[in-house]
Amino acid sequence: MTLRTRPARLSASANEPPIKPTPATTSVSICCTCIPLSSRHPRGAKDYHKQFCRPDQPGDAMTATLYCYFKAPAERDKTLAQLRALQAELAAAGWPGELLRRCDDADTWMEIYPGLADRDAFRAAWQAARLRHGLALPAHEEWFQPL
Repeated sequence: MTLRTRPARLSASANEPPIKPTPATTSVSICCTCIPLSSRHPRGAKDYHKQFCRPDQPGDAMTATLYCYFKAPAERDKTLAQLRALQAELAAAGWPGELLRRCDDADTWMEIYPGLADRDAFRAAWQAARLRHGLALPAHEEWFQPL
């Protein structure tokens, strides 16, 4: 007699599809912050964890996140279109980002780029892309890494 088991559920919400355990998802210790978001990553929890959290192997480079904030200029629609084009270009190169604005000050915008393994390479590509897209805005950069 063969016992059939249901696959373990790694996603936190009933609305998210379960991730079936495979060698790729069970060979790594996944932190609790990865589990709710990992089902949206095209290659599953292991790759999500390696891209956005602390590296599993000693000697791997620690990833960083860039937070760049600035005041939105008067021509907001044009700037927003330029920022969306910039982020589409960077995402195509493997650096997806987000664009946010402050809740209490709609004039303060922020670009976020998580999971950056090579800060210098990203910064060079990001600044060149900003110039290509006409985004020579004064901005503040802050770099963070996991504890």
